[in-house]
Parts: sequence; C-alpha cells; structure tokens
Amino acid sequence: MSKKATIDISLDDKDKIFKSGDVVSGKVTISAIQEIKCNKIIVELIWKTHGRGNRDSEVVDRIRDRESKITLTNHSTHTIDFSFNIPNSPLTYHGHYLNIDYYIRVTLDIPWAIDPEESKEILVQAGKIDNYLPFNYSEEQKKPKNKKKFPLIVTIPLGIIVGALLIALLIFASWLFLIIGIVYGIKRAMKWYAERKIGKVSLDCGNKIIYPNSKLKINLNFTPKEKCQINGIYSELKGFESVTSGSGTNSHTYSHDLHKEKVTLVSNYSCIRGNQLNFSHEIQIPDIQAYSFESSSNRIKWELKVHIDIPGCPDWRETIQLSMYPSLPNDGR
Repeated sequence: MSKKATIDISLDDKDKIFKSGDVVSGKVTISAIQEIKCNKIIVELIWKTHGRGNRDSEVVDRIRDRESKITLTNHSTHTIDFSFNIPNSPLTYHGHYLNIDYYIRVTLDIPWAIDPEESKEILVQAGKIDNYLPFNYSEEQKKPKNKKKFPLIVTIPLGIIVGALLIALLIFASWLFLIIGIVYGIKRAMKWYAERKIGKVSLDCGNKIIYPNSKLKINLNFTPKEKCQINGIYSELKGFESVTSGSGTNSHTYSHDLHKEKVTLVSNYSCIRGNQLNFSHEIQIPDIQAYSFESSSNRIKWELKVHIDIPGCPDWRETIQLSMYPSLPNDGR
C-alpha cells in the first residue's frame, strides 16, 4: 500500500529533558501525499514498556483534532498544536529486562485502511514535586472510569455467559487456591512456632519509603519466652525487575536483581528468658534510579527480608515491601 501522508512531530523544546510535572508542547504537521479522508486525527502522550515481558502501555492524555470528519487534499498540509502535562510517574527507565519510555503519538483514523501513525520519544526524569507516587497498576484500576451502558437485552445474556465462565474457572482453579492456602498456612505455623520460643517479634522500618543514596533504619525487638540460642539475625535489601511474558499456561516470569545486599545484625547470641532484646541497624540504599513500578506484566520492586536463625526450631522470617521514590516528600531535593 502506498504511503498516504507524512507526519512530522516537532517539540517547542526539542533538546529538553523533561521532568515530571513539566508541560511538553509542540506542533504536528501532516503533509498529504494523496487525498485522505479522516474520521479524526488523534495526538496522544503515552508511555509504554518494552523488553522481555509483555508490553504494557497507558494513554496519559490525548487531543482530537475535530470530532467531525476531515479531508486532506492532495499535497496539502494540516497542523495541530499540542500541550500535555507530564505525570509524576512512571519515569523513563532503561534496565535489563524492562524499559519504560514516553512518546508523543499521532494517529490518522482513516476508514477501511491501516491508520498511519508516527511517534516521537521524549525523556522524562524526576521533578521537584511533593505528591510523587510510584505507578501501580492495581491502584490505577481503582480509579473511576466512564463506563458504557449496554441495553438490558445484551446485559442479561452477557452476565449469564460471564457467570458460567467464572464458575468453570473457579472449579478448575480450586486446587491452586488450596495449594496457596496450604503454603500460607505452613508459613504462618512456622512463624507461630518460632515465636513460642523467642516471643512476639516487632519489626519496624518507618514509612517503608526509600530513595537513592539514603539510609533505611530498621528496629527489631522481642522478649524470649525461654532461654535459647540464636545462630544469627540477618537483613537483606533487594531491588529487582520482574517481567512476565505470555499468558496462562504459556506464561514465563523473568527476574533480574538490581541490588542485593545481606547484612548480619548479630551472630551466635544467647537469649535469656524475659530479657527484652533490641537491635537497630541502618541499611545503605544504593544510588540507583530504579523507582518502584508495577503494571500488569512488568514490575520494579524493592523489599526487605529479615531472618532469625534459630537452631532446632523453624526460623522466623518476615518480608516488607518497600517503595523507591526519587525523593522524600518535602525534603527539598
């Protein structure tokens, strides 16, 4: 099929590295090579992932040039000005299995034809904002959206079909839920058994927010219920990419460690019954711009694992999910 038009996207600040909270503006120039009848012309600010996992994307904002149909005559040009506010997350990221990039995308909606499309990449870094929140797919799904209303004659049969499929899925997957329940129950039982010896363990690491080149302070305390020996207390800070490709039985998850550091808080310690123990430690956060991110198939995660090694007894373990921010709110960075 011959090319119908050329699309040029020019930015007002073509060499600018944008920051979250900035405005990206510019002009789209469409040069028709032959006559084109468009339903509409769409200009969008989008981000999308690419790498080893499934591709996730989101339209941040869009403008439509004329809701009615538009005809571009042979060798004519048409221009559209655009201006978009860049969100505070996600930010541009180039990693091992995962990349996140922003684009200005232009699409010509042409009936009964492949829609011509052009994109221009922009780089987005952290800005000085007080309301930063890592992008989280599950939280985005909770936001209210405009929903289409369907006639009752369509809704009822559709509901019956969906209900039948859900019942079949639940029956098919019941064994999986059972296994998950058993594994969770075993973990809880092991933790309960360990605390029968060392007592209830309190683990605190503040508001669970970390940022590059900072320190995370952890406090651990417990009062042993009986005299016992502890081989060691260990903490592990881990940052990693986790991406999923495929779906269903053909899905595969790949993980790559961005940072992993294990620290010994104490070793070969003798506990006295009723004597409260307090352990504090500061963990150095690496200077790495791998901010927390979670979409449907791609994730950047940070977690803290604490392990109490108790001889002759199930070990006590706890995992805390952390959030990596570009800066702490109102810290002036």
